[in-house]
Amino acid sequence: MKADPEFITPVFLVGARRSGTTLFRMCLNGHPDVSWDRGWEFAVNFIDDHGRVLKHFDAERPQTSRTSSIEDIRSYLNNKAHTARGKKKILGVTVHVGFEKIPYLYSDAKYIHLIRDPRDIAISSVKLGWSGSYYYAPDIWVAAEQEWEELSAVIDKRAWIELRYEDFVTHPEAELRRVCEFIGIDYTEKLFDYTKTTKYNYPKESLAYRWESQLRKDEVQLIESRVGGYLQKRGYQASQYPVLEIKGLKALELKIRNFAGIKARGIADEGLSLYMIGLLGRKLGLKSLIDLHDVKLRGIKQKHVEKLEKDY
Repeated sequence: MKADPEFITPVFLVGARRSGTTLFRMCLNGHPDVSWDRGWEFAVNFIDDHGRVLKHFDAERPQTSRTSSIEDIRSYLNNKAHTARGKKKILGVTVHVGFEKIPYLYSDAKYIHLIRDPRDIAISSVKLGWSGSYYYAPDIWVAAEQEWEELSAVIDKRAWIELRYEDFVTHPEAELRRVCEFIGIDYTEKLFDYTKTTKYNYPKESLAYRWESQLRKDEVQLIESRVGGYLQKRGYQASQYPVLEIKGLKALELKIRNFAGIKARGIADEGLSLYMIGLLGRKLGLKSLIDLHDVKLRGIKQKHVEKLEKDY
């Protein structure tokens, strides 16, 4: 009888999208003892806030109706982990959404919490068309930090380390040494080898606090009004601008502007013909058109992200 494979517990990199997770992941992936894998976020989508499995988990077809168990998901992820890690010592994975549910799958995991100034994340969110208004642009950051509060409250304090993006790009070697010690590997200059094989640049201080030169006063006010006390709570200093009171007609205006901005950016990115293919496919329920639209759109969005990430 074949023995069950060793159960691999990854190191989890958690934080909001656009917080520097790609740059940091590429650094660690250059270590000879580390393999970094993608595509793990879907697993927590099958678990509710109480650790119950919502849908049947099928490795071949993860859209389902029958009930399954946590062990089904763990078994699939462990097979995935063995393939991804290979002969290396450590497997790292990135999760941006739903990471407060990871302990239901891995009770003894280690976490690297990467955090970035939400005003910089808001710039990226608008540039990528995820938000049509700076008021809603930091929502991905707020949601991630709320999830981190839930997660950090239930795991051992020795099981996580916090890394500030601003410290990382200002003192990359010192911060990477700290992380390497935390996960039990030696520091090596190979962590920066990605600069030789990709279009991504070496971490530089100019990547931090770009909001100070790129945002207008009213845009900063909208962001700070949205994030509220979370800004100072996470160690970031608020501007000296007055906080706006968003309610009534102003709140409605921002909501409409956000919706219209997202739609307008979508049409601009896709082009009218591709946008109409997607719209028609969904209206008529034609899977072939929907799939064609989605495949082409993913390619377009990926190019936008890669272009932005190289310099941001």
